[in-house]
Amino acid sequence: MRRGRYHFDAKKVQRYLQEGRGRGEFNKYLPWLKIQDVPSLGRSHRVWGLKTQRAHHFLSDGESKCFLMFESDSKVIDIREQFPLDTFQTFQAARRLGFRHPYNPDGSLYVMTIDFLVTYRDKYGTYTTPYTFKYSYDELSPREKELIEIAREFWRASGKELVVLSEKFFNQHLISNYDNVRAFFDISKLRFYTPELLQAVMTQFESVVQSTAFWRLTLTDVCKRLAHANSIEPSVVMSIVKHLVSRGLVQTDLSQPLPFEQFEICSFKTVLRAV
Repeated sequence: MRRGRYHFDAKKVQRYLQEGRGRGEFNKYLPWLKIQDVPSLGRSHRVWGLKTQRAHHFLSDGESKCFLMFESDSKVIDIREQFPLDTFQTFQAARRLGFRHPYNPDGSLYVMTIDFLVTYRDKYGTYTTPYTFKYSYDELSPREKELIEIAREFWRASGKELVVLSEKFFNQHLISNYDNVRAFFDISKLRFYTPELLQAVMTQFESVVQSTAFWRLTLTDVCKRLAHANSIEPSVVMSIVKHLVSRGLVQTDLSQPLPFEQFEICSFKTVLRAV
């Protein structure tokens, strides 16, 4: 439902449609709004998506944090941000509610958007859920709440329920720890990397996790031991462990109220043999 201090008209809308904005999935999706399109709306972020393998455009810190929460969820397979809603359908939704639909300065219908359309996969198949993020719903103006209700009515007509997220959605420990490990999703370009070293540390770390003798040690302690065994720096072992976690080859609860490096080894589970 974003409508900020930037100019839209029918000509720009047509250009965006011709560019394919708002269409596609995964790495083929193009968001309706990109950070360069929306000036002066606060802190913006351009983040590479590990699951989508494309750049994501977020117009606030809150949207960026929501993205990290979604991407860290193993059930999430696609995240589409700045998702546009069909103007004919939003116009009909506004009429049903008795609300005024937003317009561009030239009198054309304004294209409403939601912050996220997220695709999940579970044992029953795939499904999508629409989301919008607001820092404080209670502090919104009556008009801003009307726009949310128009979008909600739009999705109800499609058989979905719009979810309004706030800062209560955030798990700061999860966000911090996940953001820490996701940076090591690809370590192939790092100076220390060799396939042989990766395999050696993977095998050794799996043995440590499976041995109860090490369970009360922190990850930092174990990385120091493995570093000594391989004549490398502890930071190299830590980077490899973060890589394994980001790839799902090693699992742990990233929402623990500790920095990742202080996790105890008993909290880790290796799934290397299942891959």
